[in-house]
Amino acid sequence: MYLCGVNLLKKIFSFYIDANIHVALAVYSLARITLFRFKWPYDEAMCYFIFYSSMLGYTFIKRPGLFMRPIFHKSLNDNILRTTSFIALISAGYYASLIRPLTLILAGMAGLLVLMYTLPIRPNSSNMRNTYGWKIFLVAVCWAIVTVLLPIANKGSDTMDLAAVSWAFAQRVVLVLVLTLPFEIRDMKVDPTSLGTVPQRLGIIKTKWLGTVLMLLWFGSHLLLGLTVRDKILMAGICSLAILSLICAYEHQSNFYSSFWVEAIPMVWLTLYLFWS
Repeated sequence: MYLCGVNLLKKIFSFYIDANIHVALAVYSLARITLFRFKWPYDEAMCYFIFYSSMLGYTFIKRPGLFMRPIFHKSLNDNILRTTSFIALISAGYYASLIRPLTLILAGMAGLLVLMYTLPIRPNSSNMRNTYGWKIFLVAVCWAIVTVLLPIANKGSDTMDLAAVSWAFAQRVVLVLVLTLPFEIRDMKVDPTSLGTVPQRLGIIKTKWLGTVLMLLWFGSHLLLGLTVRDKILMAGICSLAILSLICAYEHQSNFYSSFWVEAIPMVWLTLYLFWS
């Protein structure tokens, strides 16, 4: 009975990761943190649109063939993932009808990046994920568009300072770059050298040093904003978590180290904001 319960929990957890619910929650969390940063109220339609779109987008990136098979495939796991993706599509479409046109245009730009990341740009050519040196930067820019520009665009504030938006965008790019490095370290054993990932070019030790320096710069850039003591403590905590996750990342890491623990850092950040607000 105990073993059956453990196996059931493992299956539920695997589904939670495979269906990209966890990574979608990470994206959702960063979008809400943007609202906290600018002291705006919760935007339900925009946040849920981001959540469901992220689920759908990541399923497309990781399993593009899933959408090209017959509707009822012999694999139960594929059928469940396809059903989950269909629910995400319908939900994203519903919330898309509730947000501003400019937000949808920016979401379309992010969607275009996802397509370029996954599919070849031209026949007999490679996609941008497999283009030397592009992978991590595409991920960071796409996340920054979704988690910074979409919330700002949907707010529709005419008084937004372009410098403040650019600063927030750059900070988010740096954060996502650092949080992506443990994934690149993990994938060194399977990524072809033609990808030119950061660990392939610098090695694991120098990659960790680079990520640490970037996170310290990220933290320092937030101190320039005149934060409250609470926000400074939160930023210091998230900076420490990101650096620790990078230091503990190795090529032969556990299956869920990056895909669960590292991706949980934005959720920890949001949770601290919610409980300390």
